[in-house]
Amino acid sequence: MRIIIIDIIRTVARSLPQGFTLAVIISVVFEYIRHKTLNGYISSLENKKNRYFIYLLTYCYMVLYRTLLCRTATYAPLSKVWQDWGIIKCNPLKIDPSPFVGNITLFTILILLILINFSHKFKNDKDMLIKCTVLSFVLSLSIEVMQIITCRGTFQISDLVYNTLGGFIGSVIYIKFIDKKINT
Repeated sequence: MRIIIIDIIRTVARSLPQGFTLAVIISVVFEYIRHKTLNGYISSLENKKNRYFIYLLTYCYMVLYRTLLCRTATYAPLSKVWQDWGIIKCNPLKIDPSPFVGNITLFTILILLILINFSHKFKNDKDMLIKCTVLSFVLSLSIEVMQIITCRGTFQISDLVYNTLGGFIGSVIYIKFIDKKINT
């Protein structure tokens, strides 16, 4: 567990400044185009919705950094397609929950941020749950395909399953806890 926490802190420390800078630049450009002034952008930051959008952009960069940008070249991206299914590796006494916990956490947070920003686009809770689960699968598949194309990382079926499960969990958390707080 300590290794997972250290890995998360290291990833955040490396990608947060770049991701936040990129998110601010993108939001400045969008708001400048919309308001044609920098004052319009500054006043738009007072809106909580705009701040959550910056958080979403920053986190999207952090996901890309973690899954693609920080990886070294892999010359056999299809070599580990069926690996990392369990939390117990070769030695049953040594538990490594990092692939399982990391992938689920990564997409749980991503779907939560997407729903905080775009929950009004869904008809009802069932629609939200289905579409967000499918979205997490499509995003995960896109990342895995990009890993094949760029030879950074390896394509793994377990990542697809864990990421989709993380998206499902994020949707359930939003529906059960966050949506009720926002609407009350």
